[in-house]
Amino acid sequence: MSTPKPADLKLSPPSHLAPERSIPYHLPSPDNSPSVSPVLSPVEADNTTSPYSHSSASEVNNKTQTQTQTQIPIQSPSQHVQVPKDDSSHEHDTATAHKYTLFENQVAGTLPMFYCDGEVYKPLKSELEGIFYRNITQWLPSMQPFIPTYSGMQCLDVQSDLSAVLSHHDTGAVVNNAWSQQMFEKNKHRITKMPYLRLEDLTSRYRKPCILDLKIGTRHFAPVCKTDKMQRKLRKAWKSTCRDFGVRIGGLQSYDAKEDTYHTLCKHNAAVLDKNAFCAQLVQFFKHMPDAHMMHAVVAKLTTLMQILKHETRFRWFSCSLLFTYEGATDDDAAAVVSTNVNMATDDDNDNDNDSHSHSHQQVVDLRLIDFTNFVVVQEYLDALQLKHTDSLRAKSDSDIHNSSGDEQQKNGGVTLQLSQELDNLHEPDHGILFGLQSLIKLLSELQMTHTIKTRNDAEWQHFTSTLSHSKMALRPFSTITSL
Repeated sequence: MSTPKPADLKLSPPSHLAPERSIPYHLPSPDNSPSVSPVLSPVEADNTTSPYSHSSASEVNNKTQTQTQTQIPIQSPSQHVQVPKDDSSHEHDTATAHKYTLFENQVAGTLPMFYCDGEVYKPLKSELEGIFYRNITQWLPSMQPFIPTYSGMQCLDVQSDLSAVLSHHDTGAVVNNAWSQQMFEKNKHRITKMPYLRLEDLTSRYRKPCILDLKIGTRHFAPVCKTDKMQRKLRKAWKSTCRDFGVRIGGLQSYDAKEDTYHTLCKHNAAVLDKNAFCAQLVQFFKHMPDAHMMHAVVAKLTTLMQILKHETRFRWFSCSLLFTYEGATDDDAAAVVSTNVNMATDDDNDNDNDSHSHSHQQVVDLRLIDFTNFVVVQEYLDALQLKHTDSLRAKSDSDIHNSSGDEQQKNGGVTLQLSQELDNLHEPDHGILFGLQSLIKLLSELQMTHTIKTRNDAEWQHFTSTLSHSKMALRPFSTITSL
């Protein structure tokens, strides 16, 4: 008796997604979620597709006719993304050409980001991230305040557009941190002539930006990837504070106004932090906020984000990060910024100058969710998950089938579906990201009330984790680790 093979699922890694074609994509609306009907431009409407599709258009329609639906066309780049440059870049007119520099406020990530005309250019590592940015505000409008503003994609030629990108650093000028320069020197061969996401610069409002990048969740791999890579990512998470809190530090920079200097921490040094050292870094980062009341705003934003995501079952937020930013300048410097903003306000706004000043500290602390390279739309994998489950049951009683499946997986380069029916269905939220949010809310609430996070022993930390309702399900993937 034959069994469905991985090749029959038509799954492929994120870097080899299906070509563009028009397929209506259906997502069931979550409870209490408004129906979404995105408005697309004519060009976008002609290029909608489902990049993960392992079913034909007719199969998708037949499968979803009896369900409560929200029809959401996905706009996907083709396998080889071709994004035209703007006119000035295309003409190579030195008088009007854009000036790209390394984004010096980058604190994490393996590929360098660039800055130009108030925007950050982030390398597009997978087409899933482009799909996310083009659709998320239609899929889940309540997430808009937590997502960087997206302005489109643009191809950059490292050999021409970025030929002088290191000139600022070569002058010996003091920069906030050297992470972007290090990543450029290490990985510039990986970013030649590739598309970039154009995103808002979340640090532009600050004189002395303080930035904390926290990798959140317990699964930091693509939904379809090699098993050894999935295992490697799980082991990395297990050996970090993701095991204890569902978050780990990806990188940070904080400004010490008294010393007029930045404190930085890269991901390599952060990876070895134990639970108490991790909490000490949180305390160190947030204690530099110019107003103690800003801690309340941080906790409130985390709580709002958690309320949104605990009712959202359609998506999995693999490999995402939380990005905290705030003004590290002194009160005098911050007041000068506020004064400038007030002077630029309309007459109606000027009537509320006092209110603007009183709320200024709340306005300079920000929280965003970033890095959607491995974003998962659960609906697209349900059929494949069922076939994987059926194959697994048969393999237990038929070694020939097991070997056949293994041989087919080997033909696919070891690439296979890494999701779980237990965790990845339309009834469960993403417990990994919720575990991280719960931990942070509890830790930072303690910091808010006591001005510190107390040191605990291992037994006390185990009790801490056990009190978080999402920890059990979030830690379930670690049971699949074959070796540590």
